[in-house]
Formats: sequence, C-alpha cells, structure tokens
Amino acid sequence: MSTATDYSFRKDSPTLSGPVDGCVADTTIDDTTVSDTFTNGVSFSGYDLDPELERVPVEILAIQIQNLKAQTPSLWPQKMDKVDDQIRVDTEFYQKVKKEYCFYENRYSYSLAKFLKLIASNTDADVKLSMAVKDITIDINKRLQSLLEILNAVANERATRVDGYRANHVIGNKSIGDNITKLAEIKRKLSASNLRLTTQKEMMAYTEEKNRALRVQITVFAVLNVIALGVVYTAYKQSQ
Repeated sequence: MSTATDYSFRKDSPTLSGPVDGCVADTTIDDTTVSDTFTNGVSFSGYDLDPELERVPVEILAIQIQNLKAQTPSLWPQKMDKVDDQIRVDTEFYQKVKKEYCFYENRYSYSLAKFLKLIASNTDADVKLSMAVKDITIDINKRLQSLLEILNAVANERATRVDGYRANHVIGNKSIGDNITKLAEIKRKLSASNLRLTTQKEMMAYTEEKNRALRVQITVFAVLNVIALGVVYTAYKQSQ
C-alpha cells in the first residue's frame, strides 16, 4: 500500500527545519497570547508520544480522527465521488491545516526562544520560570506534530482508496481477459462455419469491442484517482 512520507519531528532536534512556505511571522505574540488555541482547529495535545516510534500513538490518533469526523459539520475532508470535487475538498482542508500550522509555528518559535533564553540564565528565578515555559513549548510541539500526523492520515486514506481501485481494476481486467479469450475461441469456431453465421460473428465482434472500451474506462478512472492523490501528496510535501 502506498504511504506518505513521515514528517514527524526528530527527537534529537527541538527546532523546526524552517517556516512553512506562506507562513508570515507574527510579531504580536507575547507571554499572554502564546498559549492561545486556534479556533475550530483540528490539532490536539495532552498525549504522550509512543516511546519507541516517537510519534502520536496510533490509538490516540484514531480516536482524534473519529472525533473530527463526528463533528457537525465534519472537520475531516469527506470522500467525494468526482475527482474535481475531491481535489477541491482536499485543497480546502490543506489550506485550513496550513493556516493552523502557521498559527502554532509562530507560537512555538516564540516559546522555544524564550525557554532557551531563560534556561541559560544565571538567576534561579529565570531557571524556575523556564520550566513553565518548557511545558508550553512541549504542548505546542505536540499540536504541530498532531497536524502533521493528521495530514499523513489523510494522504494514507487517499492512498488506500486508490489501492482499492487498483485491486478492482486488476480483478476487472482478469474477468475481461477471460471473456476475451472465450470470445476468441468462439470466433475461431464461427470462422470454421458457413456464411450463415456472419451475423453471429458481427455480434461477437461488437461484444469484444465493448469489453475493450470497458477496460479503457476503468484505466482512465484509476488514473484520475491517482492524480487526485498526487494533489494531496504535493500539498502535504509543501508543509515541510
């Protein structure tokens, strides 16, 4: 099954690799607003990372995603039948997540910088204060990581959907191939008969052509869904 690239934070690096393209630095953040939460956001915290994988535990992520889907209206991008509709829905979701990511990235940068400054201080008061700032920094870090995990889950959901189409495509092709083989066998028998079977042979040719058309239709449908998946991956990769 196709999988999306893992963009989880490295456990040995407390800083981000750089701002997300399109994120504008917010110079208005202070000690009060640094703890603000994004309105109607999809991020979450309050969890412990998996000690081995250093990622959001699978069961925690599953519960959070289920909660997002259960909201009215749903905070999770819905599956659409038409490719254009799916691209539109996924793009809107990505833009919303990107906006929320920028919101927390600015606060993470502010909080992390303050923590590093306080922890390096020679005064006991600053060092004591740094512990409180550290908790805020960790909480924001978890929210950022949860957003990446959510994008990863959306990409995997789309990949699973395309894989399902691929499996159906293979099964359909086998069935079509078997039918073509049978039709070819019938054609050989018809060719050995007299000319009164011309009409039957023409009907058989029509059936054969119809099966070929069906195979082309299935192939095009699968390709279109791969394109839709590509949009999710492209948008997701931009969040590095």
